[in-house]
Formats: sequence, C-alpha cells, structure tokens
Amino acid sequence: MSQQYKVVITGASGGIGREIVKRLDKKAELIILVGLIKDPLENLKKELQTKRIFIVEGDINKSHVREQIKMLAQREGGINLLINNAGIGDYFMFEEQNPNLV
Repeated sequence: MSQQYKVVITGASGGIGREIVKRLDKKAELIILVGLIKDPLENLKKELQTKRIFIVEGDINKSHVREQIKMLAQREGGINLLINNAGIGDYFMFEEQNPNLV
C-alpha cells in the first residue's frame, strides 16, 4: 500500500489551493486547511472525503498562526507534504505599486 499524504496547505480556500485540495482528497489521510476566512474553508471541508481535516484560520505571517499549525501537525503525528500556496492579490500596474509593501 502506498503512503497516504499528511498535508498542510496554505491558501486552501480559493482558486488553485482549493483545486489542489480536491485532487489530494482521496490520497490524504490528514489535511490541514489554512486560510484567512473560515467559512470558505468550512465549505471546502464539507466537500471532502478525507476523515481527518482540520482548519486553521489566519494569516501565516502571524507567529501565533504558524504556531497553531505546528502544534496541530505535531499532535496529529506530523506531516509529509507542505503546499505553501498563500499569497496576496495586488491588482495595480507595476509602475503604481508601492515598493515598500513588497
């Protein structure tokens, strides 16, 4: 039997992250969904077949959110796959972007 994934995925609730989670669903024994807003994560969780799914709501730039992910992963026996899909949307022309915010 092949090893099942134990996944942490950031940016899980939208776009690419959501589709990655759906593809991993049948190959995972554990999924930790990380995102900024709880409702989309809860809705995604309802669509999945994996039994061990946990939600971490928050910005991974915050140390307490990273600590929550770490503690949850340790409690559940570790992870073997990290998908760091978190990002920000900056919808301005390159010339108009503030270089201090990068």
